[in-house]
Amino acid sequence: MAGKTDAFLEDHNEPVWGLTAFSEEHRLPGTLRYFKVDAMGLDFMRNTYTAEFKWDNARTTAFLTRTESADNATLRLKQYVEHAGRFGRGAELVDEGNLTFLVCDMNGLYDVVFPEGRLLGGITAIADKTRAIETGIQFRKAVRQQHGIIEPLKPDGTFFIKGPRELLGW
Repeated sequence: MAGKTDAFLEDHNEPVWGLTAFSEEHRLPGTLRYFKVDAMGLDFMRNTYTAEFKWDNARTTAFLTRTESADNATLRLKQYVEHAGRFGRGAELVDEGNLTFLVCDMNGLYDVVFPEGRLLGGITAIADKTRAIETGIQFRKAVRQQHGIIEPLKPDGTFFIKGPRELLGW
């Protein structure tokens, strides 16, 4: 069994990035998982790490996928939009300072997804939309800090919900 598993995994002769991809702050112990394919039941989510987090009484699954390029992360984001349209009530863009988040209404539970270079990350299944957005912002801040991305978010913490516009024409 170990031989089959070893042959299945790619070896890039470097540390496993997902083991240090998530901040330990707010992460629930023992919840880090890796999915080679079909993370969260989504066929387009490959090489994805997930972990359970709790921010201000909001418990959620957070995920990070490291893609081949920023363009590939955007492609996966577009696939998430299609998924939200097919299995939920759609998606909209939310701007926080100079950062954009995708907010997906999955029939009353909200996913908040973002690209960060070649990473695609997000949080899933929070019942309150405002809480989901706030949690998504906190997770993205943690990802940016964990990965040494120093461009700051808007300090007052406000966010603006945008009306319909061509999704991902950024």
